[in-house]
Order: sequence, then structure tokens, then C-alpha cells
Amino acid sequence: MGLFISINGWSDAALYVMRQNIHKNVVLMNGTDIKHILEDRVNLGELMEAKIKHFSLYAEPYFSASNLL
Repeated sequence: MGLFISINGWSDAALYVMRQNIHKNVVLMNGTDIKHILEDRVNLGELMEAKIKHFSLYAEPYFSASNLL
């Protein structure tokens, strides 16, 4: 499992490619996710577990930390 971090997010094209190739096993994290972690609003371990679970269930590489608030 890989983690791709982009502070400013990613293009729609990049997200499309990630969705098409679910065998790469990469989840995405953006600046808002990092902000929630640094502000101690979300636990990094819990967020990663939620991201991996979401990817496994829906083949969707991005799960927002805001969903855990």
C-alpha cells in the first residue's frame, strides 16, 4: 500500500488514472488532511485505516479526513 501526498491536491486526470488502476494500491492525502492531523483533530493511524478501508471497499483512492470529524 502506498501513500501519495499532495498539499494542493491533484488533477481530475490523475484521480481518473488512479481509479482505473486499482492494483497500484495507493491512497491519497491532501493538505486539508495534513492540517486536520497537525491540529490534532484526526489521528493519523485512524485516518490511514479509514483510507485503506475505503479504498478496499470502493476502489476509491481518496477518503477525506473531514469524514472522520
